[in-house]
Amino acid sequence: MPLLGHALTGMTTSLLLAAAQQRRLQKEPSPVSGIPFLTTSLIIFSYIPDITTQLLYPLHWQDARVLAHSLIFAVVISPLLGIVFRKITDTNLKISILLILFSIILHDLLDILQSSDRQPLWPFSTIAVGSHCSIIPASPTREALFFLTIYLLAWIVLFLSGRYPAKRALFSSRRVLPWKAFIIVGIILSTALTCYHLRTQRIAEFKEALSCLSRHDYRRMLSFLDKADQWPGAGKPGRSNYFRGLAYLKLGDADAAEHFFLLSHRQDPDFIWSVADLAIVYASSDRSVAARIMLTRPLIAQLRKKVTSHPDLPANLKKIHNLLAASQNKKQLQSPSIAPPDKVIIDPEQVR
Repeated sequence: MPLLGHALTGMTTSLLLAAAQQRRLQKEPSPVSGIPFLTTSLIIFSYIPDITTQLLYPLHWQDARVLAHSLIFAVVISPLLGIVFRKITDTNLKISILLILFSIILHDLLDILQSSDRQPLWPFSTIAVGSHCSIIPASPTREALFFLTIYLLAWIVLFLSGRYPAKRALFSSRRVLPWKAFIIVGIILSTALTCYHLRTQRIAEFKEALSCLSRHDYRRMLSFLDKADQWPGAGKPGRSNYFRGLAYLKLGDADAAEHFFLLSHRQDPDFIWSVADLAIVYASSDRSVAARIMLTRPLIAQLRKKVTSHPDLPANLKKIHNLLAASQNKKQLQSPSIAPPDKVIIDPEQVR
C-alpha cells in the first residue's frame, strides 16, 4: 500500500475541493477554520481502511484487512463516521458522508494501483484485483516523489489560473482546533511509518522461511512463519498457512498439513496451490475411496479451470488421479469378487 501517498492525496483533494468551493462560501470562516482543518480531516479519512485493519489486528481475524479494504465496508462505515464528523464540524451530513466515502474508495484504488492484492467485492467475491498492476512506485522515496509531483502540479495549475483558494475551507470546527488535528495526523503518519518498517521486517522473515524450505529445514521454517505473522503481518491472505501446510507435509504430519491447507484455501479460495496440495492430501488420505472422491471433486473442478494458466497444474491433476486410481485398485484387490483387478480403472468423470 502507499505509505505517504494517502496523506499527499488527502492534501491534493483538500486543495482542489477548497478551490472549487471558494466562490460558494458566503461568509468568512470562523477563526479556527480554514484549509489546514480541511486538509487534516481528509488525510485522516484517507487512512480509515488502514486504521481499521490495525484496530482489528489483535482479534487475529485473518479477513480483517480484506474487510477494511472492501466496498461494502466503505458504504457501511461512511454514514456512521459522517454522523460523528457532523457533530464536530459546520458542514452538512451529506457532504461529510460523501467526503469519507470518496476518501476510502480512493484509498482502495491507490492500493490496487500499487499492485496490492485487494478483494474489493468481498464477501460476495474473493477475486483479487491489482496483483499485476504497479503504476505507483513501491519504493517509499519514489512513491513520495510521485504523489508530491501530483500535488505540486495541482497547485501550479490553480495558481496560474487564479483559482488558488484563500484561507477558508468547506467546513470548520469550533471543537477541534487545528493543532489538535495536526497532532492526530502526526500520530497517523508515525504509525504508518512504523507499520512500514515492521512490515519490511516481516517480509524479510517470510523470505527467510522460504529459504528454509529450499534447505529442507522445516522446523526452522515454521519458526520464521510464526515471526512473519506477527503485527503488522506480511504476505497475501493464506500464504503463511499454505507454507505451514507444506512444512508439515514434508515432516510427515498429514493431518496438520491438511488443516493448514484448508485454512489457506478458506482465506484465499483463488490461491491455486493450496487447492492443488489440499486435493493431493485428500486423495492420499486413509479415508474411503468414496470420501476421497467426494472431497477432491470440487477441488479438481477448480484446478481444471486454471489448468491453462499454470503449466505445472497438469502434473498435479495427473498425480491426484493416480492417487485416486491407486486407492480404488487397492480396494478392489481386497474384494476380487467385485471385478478383476486388471479390468478396474477409475472413471475420470467421477472426480470432475
